[in-house]
Amino acid sequence: MRLLKLLTLSLLFSSSAWANNWYDRGNAGFALFCSDRAPQVLDLYEAQQRDGYTIAFSNQFGVIEKVYDLISRFDKLDPKRANVYRAWAQEFFAESTALSPSTEIVQTPDLGYVSLPQACRLEQVVFQRNPSVLNKYRYIINTSLWNKLDTDQLAALVLHEIVYREFMTSRTNEMTSERIRMFNGLVHANKFATLTVPEYVAILQELHFTTYSYNGVLLSLGSANTAGAWTTNSIQFHADSVLEKAVLAGEQAFELNGVKFVCFQSNMDLGEATFQSSGKLKSLRVAADFAAQTECALPFMEYSSEKGRFTVSGTEWTFHDNGAPLVVKGSLRLTEQLQINYAGVTYASFWNPFMQKSVESYFEFDTDLNLRALGLGGAACRNPLNNTVQFNPKPYGTDTIVSLTAAGQLEIEPPVCF
Repeated sequence: MRLLKLLTLSLLFSSSAWANNWYDRGNAGFALFCSDRAPQVLDLYEAQQRDGYTIAFSNQFGVIEKVYDLISRFDKLDPKRANVYRAWAQEFFAESTALSPSTEIVQTPDLGYVSLPQACRLEQVVFQRNPSVLNKYRYIINTSLWNKLDTDQLAALVLHEIVYREFMTSRTNEMTSERIRMFNGLVHANKFATLTVPEYVAILQELHFTTYSYNGVLLSLGSANTAGAWTTNSIQFHADSVLEKAVLAGEQAFELNGVKFVCFQSNMDLGEATFQSSGKLKSLRVAADFAAQTECALPFMEYSSEKGRFTVSGTEWTFHDNGAPLVVKGSLRLTEQLQINYAGVTYASFWNPFMQKSVESYFEFDTDLNLRALGLGGAACRNPLNNTVQFNPKPYGTDTIVSLTAAGQLEIEPPVCF
């Protein structure tokens, strides 16, 4: 926790995040070139001079091998991010080109606060921008400066660019590289070696990382709005560092406790989930704006047993202690009829192609995943023409929830439809 307090203090002097366009503006990797010392990457200079860290360089030989080794320092805490960073490191030189001879890179305005010794000057060694019609290569390297750095400093530059690459496509809207430089310094000082997952996640939030992958589920740590104001999402852990409550990112795919979710188009959070001490889901509530605005399908379960097969989706989920879904609440559009065949009985929602209205749905299961209660919006009645149980909207009053036995039979026979 002392590390987190020091980190928070350091960030009090960092500039705020504001809206920007990384695609056009690009970002840079800087190094100090001094008359009285060897060249040094800005991230490492700040880690030593501002934060008082001792730098522990990698013992590997090549630049990329050193980067791999540095990434391994947070591999156990953050394996998914580490794997992504390793893949980007492997591509670094293939995605790079040299600056034209006798030219230099005009400094990009992403430094933020920097304090330099009088005998030193700050030079931009690498320029990064997402490939487009403007630039074929992701990285442009000033080779005349690059060649003056030793392999440890080059590895620090590469790691800086890799971390920045994540920020360029995230919902953080950083205007400076200060937080990226701080993360790089923490890695080089090996400060993550003794941290727990909750401590590590807290640091990621301080540094405005927007996501963290936990047991196959992508958590949303926070985000910045279009004005650049950062909001940190609440994350809670059980005493043994097992996740207790978190906001789930909207852009991800997962399968957990039989619940599936796939979405690769949303820039919103999916909603809040709580977890049991066993790690199983306890509840999942989809955010109202996500449900209303996204084109992605809601979390769903593909039910399959000898009694029937159907798909259940919803915005509110609760779960049994064994992880099986207990109650699923959602909504049904009247323009789309839902029919469920279960234990020899067909249940159907009301259908009207001209009514732009939604009704509430309700599914309840026991611990063995037997369907024990069902509501499809409206009052339930038995249709004498086809013997189905039809749910018809009621102008007033509450909707009917029909109860079923473990064998799937109706506990109370609904009235006949008129």
